[in-house]
Amino acid sequence: MGQHYMVSRPWQLGYFIRFAQAVRTHEARLSDRHATEALADRLLLETPHAVHEARHIVLHLLYPEHYERTTSKAHRKAIIEAFGGPKEGESEDETLARIRAELSAKYEGDFDFYKKNVRERWDPPATGNEDEDKALRVWVECTLVKGRLDRVEGPYAVGKALWSPQKSKAGADIYRFMREVQPGDLVLHLTDNTAITRVSRVASACEDFEGVADTEWGIQPSYLVRLKKTRELDPPLHRERIFRDENLGRLREIRDAAPYPVFYQKNGDLRQGAYLTRAPQDLVALLNEEYESLAGRRLVEDALAGDGNKPRQDFSKDWLLHETLWTEPALDELIEVLRSASPQVVLAGPPGTGKTWVAERVAEYLVGGDRSRYRTVQFHPSFGYEEFIEGLRPVSTGNGIKFTVVHGVVTKIVEDMDDEYVLVIDEMNRANLPRVFGELMYLFEYRDQKISLQYTENFSLPKGLKFIGTMNTADRSIRSIDLALRRRFDVFECDPDPEILAHFYADADRVNEVEDLIDGMVALNERLRAGLDRHHTIGHTFFMRERMTPEQLRAVWKRKLRPLIEEYFFDQPDVWKGYNLAEFWPSLGAD
Repeated sequence: MGQHYMVSRPWQLGYFIRFAQAVRTHEARLSDRHATEALADRLLLETPHAVHEARHIVLHLLYPEHYERTTSKAHRKAIIEAFGGPKEGESEDETLARIRAELSAKYEGDFDFYKKNVRERWDPPATGNEDEDKALRVWVECTLVKGRLDRVEGPYAVGKALWSPQKSKAGADIYRFMREVQPGDLVLHLTDNTAITRVSRVASACEDFEGVADTEWGIQPSYLVRLKKTRELDPPLHRERIFRDENLGRLREIRDAAPYPVFYQKNGDLRQGAYLTRAPQDLVALLNEEYESLAGRRLVEDALAGDGNKPRQDFSKDWLLHETLWTEPALDELIEVLRSASPQVVLAGPPGTGKTWVAERVAEYLVGGDRSRYRTVQFHPSFGYEEFIEGLRPVSTGNGIKFTVVHGVVTKIVEDMDDEYVLVIDEMNRANLPRVFGELMYLFEYRDQKISLQYTENFSLPKGLKFIGTMNTADRSIRSIDLALRRRFDVFECDPDPEILAHFYADADRVNEVEDLIDGMVALNERLRAGLDRHHTIGHTFFMRERMTPEQLRAVWKRKLRPLIEEYFFDQPDVWKGYNLAEFWPSLGAD
């Protein structure tokens, strides 16, 4: 019964006595189950001490086919959460009875939630390591995606679900860890033996199902674990980086000390047949370190930000002002549009004005730092409708090649999102926009309407999906963009701003040793505007360094600014040769 029952036995006994007295005085007839349940609940409310165990015991003894013998609040909650949660309108007792009925048909013999092979699905055994048991549980899925349609699209795709047979071909229980996965756990997806490419949350505990036809595992008794909040890693964490020579000794120590098998062998090779394994906290720490050195953020903590866990930073308005160095009125105007009924904006300006940086920081601010709720995609001349919306892709099957519909960036986001989401489109004007956007041209303006795509019926854009595009006006003027598209996006001009540069170096941790740095940027841009236009100027970010020295500025001029000016005047060599360093920054002397 547990400690609570033992210390409250007088009140529990009193409940049993009052229930018996009520039945004797015909307050409820035992032939009427619902009236008896109402009586049991009323007596529970009238008892001055919590005695829910007695209530569950009475109803189970009288109606064992309708009320579960489980009396522990924690156990009842764990069972319900592990097997999919309640359906709308169900009481706790009704949910437990339904779960029992569904599972009884799948298990041989008398079913019981406390049988070992069932209990381990809602109450996984402890590892014996207290710190390990309290920590967030992280799993590594090693899966092949290439050539497997089920892992590319649909309900069993990577990031949507884990699934495996219940037994190996030899009858071994090598997929047993599927039964230990619990809601809230984190899954790292190591795909095609090459890299960790995704991070997902577990939505529900393991359930039985029949498998997936036309796959290597095929139709047979199988396990299924549903996932949510999947996030693609950009960049991915490649296997070579994990198993580089400097890490091998540490990885061997982790493997030897782990209380359960890990996904790799002593020599760093991947374990054959290890579809799903748990990652010890020491291994999670190593993966975090490697990814932070690669991408500037931690692999696991970043996935948790905004997902019921405290973010690593406070993504407040003050944080956004500090990160972007924009004025508060300018940021307020941008955010107001993104929170409107037509949340599509473009940040347009010449090179070096921080458009992408600002777009991604605003995206972080809008989603509270939750990396699973924003993404950046970069357009280029070969980027098309198929990558952005949907298209056909050839897939190898056992009988040859067949074409299947594959979702693009937007349709995948719409399918997965359950909250506000921000998509940053970098270098937006480098692609053929009317072709890439297709039917979205209509949906950008009419978010509440449904439309048929080339292969999908009744598609709509959720109002919570926001778009932030960036356009380099030196590549292609905003004036040359399709008028219909310009009407659907609010354009925010991003010009070279000496105030931002001054604000940047006002930070006590940054040093500027070039006395005429800002004056030189202003003078250079005045000459470029006179010779070309304001779209072919030089942005302030070229001059933003933690420590700007004369040597640093000379390097910036030689490697970045002079080649850019040469490109601006590619057909006028006599003009670009007339630009020299000393003209704009006399303090540096001759070029």
